[in-house]
Amino acid sequence: MFSRNMKICFLADATMPHTKKFVLYFVEKHYEVHLIVLQTDYEEIPGVNIHILNCNKYTKYLKIFYFKSKIRSIINEIKPDIIHSHYVIKYGFLLALGNYTKTILTAWGSDVLQEISNNLLYRWMAKFTVSRSEYFQYFGGVTRNALISLGAPKDKMFHSHFGVDVKIFSPIPKNNSLKKILNAEEKYIIFSNRNFYDIYDVKTLIKAIPLVIKKQSNVLFILAGRGSELNNLKNLVNTLNLTKFVNFVGYLNQKEMVKYLKIADIFVSTSLTDGGVPISVLEAMSMELPVIFTGHPDTEENGMKVNVNFLQFGFGDFKTLSERILEFLDHKEFGLKMGKNNRELVLKKFNYKIEMEKTEKVYKSIIEDYFIGNQ
Repeated sequence: MFSRNMKICFLADATMPHTKKFVLYFVEKHYEVHLIVLQTDYEEIPGVNIHILNCNKYTKYLKIFYFKSKIRSIINEIKPDIIHSHYVIKYGFLLALGNYTKTILTAWGSDVLQEISNNLLYRWMAKFTVSRSEYFQYFGGVTRNALISLGAPKDKMFHSHFGVDVKIFSPIPKNNSLKKILNAEEKYIIFSNRNFYDIYDVKTLIKAIPLVIKKQSNVLFILAGRGSELNNLKNLVNTLNLTKFVNFVGYLNQKEMVKYLKIADIFVSTSLTDGGVPISVLEAMSMELPVIFTGHPDTEENGMKVNVNFLQFGFGDFKTLSERILEFLDHKEFGLKMGKNNRELVLKKFNYKIEMEKTEKVYKSIIEDYFIGNQ
C-alpha cells in the first residue's frame, strides 16, 4: 500500500485566485506541493515550491524545445506522485510535450469551448494534449462532452468543482463601511467582476445601464476586473454619459472582493461561455446575492433553477438584462428570497472543502492503482 504523503506537481497560472485556492488545500494537508508557472509577476503562495519557466532569451521556435526540456528536468528532480495541469491549450499542452504517467488534465471551460472553436491550431493542440493525458477533471456536462469529442475516454473522467470557501464568502457579518467610502450609502449596488475581455462581454452590461436609469436612477454599477478591453469599456461609459453611474475599481484580491460583495444588491455575469457554473457567480450566491447571468446548459445540471436561483438573459441582450435588473430593484423581497436559496445551494453542492476532498480521493486512487500495478 502507498503510505507516505503525496508529492504533487501542478502546472497552472499562479496569478489566478482559483489556482492559489486549489494548491493551498493540499499544502494544508501537509503534502509536498510544487507549481510550474510561466509568470514572474505572481504573489508568493505559502508552502508552495514555485518553478518558473523563464524563456525570454529564446526565439519563438526554440521555446517549445526549452519548455519540454525544462519541465522534464523539474519533474525528474521532484519525482511527483501526481502531475496535474490546468487549462488545456496552455499548461496542459506544455505538459503534453513530454510523456508522463499519473497525469490529470483540467479543462476550465473556455479552453475547450471557445478558444478552439474557430482556431485549427488550438484545436490540434487540444487534441494532442488530450491524447497525452491519462485522467480528466471537468466542471460541467458541456465541458465533459467537449473533452470526449477531443478523445478523452469516459472512464478516465471525474467531476469536481473549484468550490467556494463558504466561511470566507459569507453574508455574515454585514459591513456597509465601503458604501460610505464610495459615497453610495443610499444607492442600490449592481456588481460585476468578470474580467475585461471580449469573452466576458461586459459591454452588454454597460449598454443596459441607460435603460435601467430611465426608471431607477438611484443606482451604482461597480465593475471589477482587468483586461485588454478596459479602455474600450471606459470609452463606452463616457460616450453614453454614464460616468456618475459606473465605478471601475480594478482587479480585486479575495479580501477586497468579499468587501464589495457585501455591499452589493445584485450580481451580474455577462459571460459568453463558462465551464459549469462560474466561480464568480457561486461566490456571489454564497453571499446571499440574487444573480443575473447568461446561464449555460450546465446550469440546470448543477442544480440551479431560473427564478429560484437566478434570472437569465440571452447573449448580448442588453434590453432583457435591463429588465432583469429592474425586476430585482422593483421587487426587493424576491431578490432577498433568491439570495437565501443561493446560499443554501452553495452549502449543499459547491462547498470548497467537499469538492477538494473529491479531487484528493481521485489522486489517492490513481496512486494506489499505479502502485499496485507496478508491484
